[in-house]
This record gives sequence, C-alpha cells and structure tokens, in this order.
Amino acid sequence: MGRVGLAAYHSLEHRFPGQVIGFDRDPGKVEFHREQERNVMLADATDSDFWERVSPKEWLELVVLAMPSHQSNLHAIETLKRHDFNGVVVASAQYDEEVRELRSLGIDAAFNLYTQAGASFSRHVFNVFVQQRPDLVATWEEAGNESER
Repeated sequence: MGRVGLAAYHSLEHRFPGQVIGFDRDPGKVEFHREQERNVMLADATDSDFWERVSPKEWLELVVLAMPSHQSNLHAIETLKRHDFNGVVVASAQYDEEVRELRSLGIDAAFNLYTQAGASFSRHVFNVFVQQRPDLVATWEEAGNESER
C-alpha cells in the first residue's frame, strides 16, 4: 500500500475496526505493515487470478482502488465486473479525465487525488488561520460581504 492506500486503510480501520484488509504486491512492504499490526496480505490487485482466489462477491463489501497506475485501476475494475462483484467500488485518479473514465465504468465513486488533497489542505489552512488570526478572518469576511452587495 502506498501513501494513499495507507491513509484510506487507517481511516476505514478507525471506523470499522478489524474489518479492513489491505493488499500489496511487495513482500517487504507486507512484512512491514504486519509488523505495524496492519491487516495486509500479499497480493497484486491487477492479477486476475488474485480476484479468482479472493472470490470478492463472497466476502468483500467495499473495494478501494488507490493504485497509482490508472490502467491498473481500470484492469481491477474490469476483473471485479467479470467476477460479478456487487459491492461498493471506489477508485482514485490523478486527472479529471481518469475520474470520468472510472465513473463511466459504473463504479460507485471516483476521486481526483489532487482536488481532494487541495480541498482538504485548504480546510486545514482555514482552521489554522481562524485560530491564529480571528481578527483578520473577521475583517476579510466583512470585506467579502461588502463586495457581494
């Protein structure tokens, strides 16, 4: 799991303790995650045989595809479809065109990583700004309201 997959893993594990499993194709990374007490298995989500062994429609309810390769995400989605997976599928992408292509395949949601990261970052910036300089926030908000009139 890369940075995006790991962040998703942590967030979901916090909400659904003991119900989340991650996959990585690198044995060293799997070992590292397991040492950190993460539920991670050695597997390649782009491998059709993996999905055959996993039998996703039998025990998976949510699949989060956070692979950096758009083609890998597409391949995994097509493989899930071939295995009649009816659970929720969410994928990440780096470009808006990729998001549109993922959504056109009928998955439940696709997100542009950079748009989401920028929006989240700006929320954090705003919260820090409000805490550190409430005087400026009030002044700027007042100026913004006047320009809307």
